[in-house]
Amino acid sequence: MCSVNLLAHLACMLDLYEPDLTEPIAEPLIIKLDLGYQSDMERQFALWLGRRLPNFIRAPLSAAFSYFYGLQGKVIIWNNELIEALGEFYGMDSVNTRDMMRNAGRLIEDAWKQAKPKSEEEEVELYKSLQYYPFQLAYWHSCLAQRRFRKWVVKQAKGSVLDYGGGIGDLSLTLWRNGQEVTYLDISTSHTARFARYLFEKHKANIKIILLDYKSQVQQLETNNTIICLDVIEHNPDAKQTIKTFYTHLAEN
Repeated sequence: MCSVNLLAHLACMLDLYEPDLTEPIAEPLIIKLDLGYQSDMERQFALWLGRRLPNFIRAPLSAAFSYFYGLQGKVIIWNNELIEALGEFYGMDSVNTRDMMRNAGRLIEDAWKQAKPKSEEEEVELYKSLQYYPFQLAYWHSCLAQRRFRKWVVKQAKGSVLDYGGGIGDLSLTLWRNGQEVTYLDISTSHTARFARYLFEKHKANIKIILLDYKSQVQQLETNNTIICLDVIEHNPDAKQTIKTFYTHLAEN
């Protein structure tokens, strides 16, 4: 563990890594790594020191950590609760559900190459047809790096929360369980939104659902204390206007 902690500290020094991982992840783990800082002061000192390292030291350290962090994207920690919900929704057993989660990314890539969408509208139609997209998202959210990042995001959320582009709804469900008042927003025709609704109903989660057409702008929203937008803003046809709308719907302070 000493060498792992050292890499994590060096990463923070290089402005590459800034999680709070002193507490274990709630779901069952196949591995457990302790990569956290004990205090904000320790983290700030590491950042201060890292910015003063000469480039000939920063460059190899950055390369080493990029490799180390990349490995975390290959470590999968199965979320049995999510696997069960996917299996029920699609009528599959747990073994086939895991297999689909592993292979969904490749299937989506193959479908993309075959369809060769040439416009935003064609991309939207392609996503509508990809009924295994929820499996790919579930697999992505199960990798160690994403689980740690999302755990950090949940800790930042305060008060009422808008989960914009909430996908399969697993983050919204975690936020609701954490005591937040949650609004889930996604595209009305997506398979992810259909699964998210099923997930909320399965766990009797009191989560407000807003569904929009692809090009609809978010205008009539309640004010929220926190707005989360993960892995989705790059797909928005008018990202700048959406961010402005977010700003006008954030509560003061």
